[in-house]
Parts: sequence; C-alpha cells; structure tokens
Amino acid sequence: SAPASTLTLTYGAQTLALGVEQTSASLGRDAGNELVIADKMASRVHCKIEYRRGNFFLVDQSTNGTYVTVAGDAEIMVKREQFMLRGRGVISLGHASTAAGAEIVSFASG
Repeated sequence: SAPASTLTLTYGAQTLALGVEQTSASLGRDAGNELVIADKMASRVHCKIEYRRGNFFLVDQSTNGTYVTVAGDAEIMVKREQFMLRGRGVISLGHASTAAGAEIVSFASG
C-alpha cells in the first residue's frame, strides 16, 4: 500500500495535521507544545510525532511513558523509544487510555 501522506491528531476541539507541510509536533502539558494536553500524568514535553520518509513515528520523551492503541491491536506502552503509527487509534500520555482521568488524543493516517 502507498505510504500515508498525512496524520491527523484530534484532541478535544483541537485538530492538527502532520505531513509534508508540518513534519513534527510535540505533545505535553507545557504551553509550548503544538498539542497541549491537560493531563496530570503527562510530562511537560511528553512525546513528539515525526514524519520521516512517508511514515509517522511517535517518539516518547516522558517520565511515565506513552500508551498507544492502534485500532484492532492491544494497547502498548512506549517509553524512551519510538513506535510507528499506522491506520487509526488513540494515544494517552502517562497512563492507559482506560485509566480514570486519561485525556485521549485520536490519530488517523491517510
């Protein structure tokens, strides 16, 4: 299949599109992030999503890890490493997406 050219992140009323035009975004509690996540478990700069050669990588930089669920797969915890995002799914910063108080970021590639 052809590589995805865009990745859309949705958090609450915020939507961010990554791809050739904007190749990276950081997520976290700090106001300087492209997506500011109001979750007490999130680090100030929690993770980055980077577009490289047609693929989107989530790069964790956090204390508590980033929990990623790709639709159809079990949730995984990414900590101090990177994970290639594909298809669609959800991201939760610092704890499982099912945890009480978890703020959910949705992603969809296309």
